[in-house]
Amino acid sequence: MKAYRLPALGTPAAFADAPDPKPGPTEVVVEVQGAGICASDLHMQSPAYPVNEIMKTWPMPMTLGHEVAGKIVELGSDVVGWEVGDLVVAGAGPGCRTCWQCTHGNSAACQFAGLEFLGVGRDGGLASHVAIPEDNLLDRMGLPPEIAAPLPDAGATAYHAIKAAHGALNAGEPVLVIGTGGVGSFAVGILKAITNCRVIAIDAREEGLELARRMGADDVLLAGPDNLTQVLDITGGALC
Repeated sequence: MKAYRLPALGTPAAFADAPDPKPGPTEVVVEVQGAGICASDLHMQSPAYPVNEIMKTWPMPMTLGHEVAGKIVELGSDVVGWEVGDLVVAGAGPGCRTCWQCTHGNSAACQFAGLEFLGVGRDGGLASHVAIPEDNLLDRMGLPPEIAAPLPDAGATAYHAIKAAHGALNAGEPVLVIGTGGVGSFAVGILKAITNCRVIAIDAREEGLELARRMGADDVLLAGPDNLTQVLDITGGALC
């Protein structure tokens, strides 16, 4: 199959032939229907990317991509609760479930799971098919694959930050989102969905501002030296 492969850390990735994935006992093979490119997929291609001892053990070449949605086409021998044909999205995984991070709702930072997940230490989903551990699977809940794929990564990053601050976000208060790329645009949408705050978005790109409008931002500002004055004018001098 064709896949977007990283020959080595700090080198450019490219499309190349890769072996078809085979599921381990507790894995499934997913036919990829939608995938996102995270900033980390780009960072790992930079010569300046910091490499630690764990990363030196990663098998190369490696298929990139951890934002993946698709359809299960093959089950490992011990997989329970999933069937061929199920529509799924790849999550970060549950972690060990016992360390401080896991028991405080931050399993993505599990102290014992190790630095390995799809596209990071093992082949990822920028390919036609990918093997995914069953613990990393989430039901797609009817969402289109291109919408579902980034939700457990970029979407969850924004949601986690907003959830942590939710008690301080009072109705009508202004909230400023600086940068409306992947994570920032999710932040705008989530703020509008679960709070009654006034959302102000700033971005250096017109397309970023248009995306913020589509996600429901109340005010959008093109990044520039007058932003502080503009924000204070909008809020009457207040900022949450």
